[in-house]
Amino acid sequence: MKNFRRTACVFMLSLLILTPAVWAQEETAAPAAAAPEGKLLRLDGQAQIKGPADTEFRAVSGGDMLPLAGTFRVLPGGKAQIELPNGGIILVKEFTVVQLDQIAKDQNAQISIPVGEFLIGFKAPLPSGQVFKVRTPAAVAGIRGTLFWGLSAPDLTTTFACFHDTITLEAGGKTVDLVPGMVSSTKYGEAPADPAPHSVPASYLETFAVEGNLEGLPDLLK
Repeated sequence: MKNFRRTACVFMLSLLILTPAVWAQEETAAPAAAAPEGKLLRLDGQAQIKGPADTEFRAVSGGDMLPLAGTFRVLPGGKAQIELPNGGIILVKEFTVVQLDQIAKDQNAQISIPVGEFLIGFKAPLPSGQVFKVRTPAAVAGIRGTLFWGLSAPDLTTTFACFHDTITLEAGGKTVDLVPGMVSSTKYGEAPADPAPHSVPASYLETFAVEGNLEGLPDLLK
């Protein structure tokens, strides 16, 4: 627990010195016509979105729709909760960037998180044959599970911890499966570490709450 808190503190301190260059990371080319697909359920603080046809970021509020292929970012001191058409719930903290690469309702889905801390869950398993992936600069997580925590750090290190069901982590030509209670980290260009017990307590999930709400994700642990 002490090690986890120390890691979280170091991560937050490193984010405080990030320059605007963090927001200038490469974005995936997007179709010219983009339909609103995601929904910003709740927001504490400030956040912004830039759609595929936009030249600048604009402010968003709770209840706003988020465009397919848009780039969403949470400003300092903020937290946000996003619902995807495929039933995914994304809870993110300040400084987190989420690129909504492909989030169609009845197809395979994918998001990218260049930097930030996140908690992602599904209240119900995806239909058979559907795939949901989360990309970071260091790894790709194939989601078969319904609740997991992640950290995409500024040093291009990614950490995933599984809370419910399983997830598959791919990086550097190696694949590892994470079951509940296990964690794996990987650096950019390297293979993920072998799974090990994680020290992320269930109580830590409460730090993602907005207005006391976690969209029912902790119920998956019961």
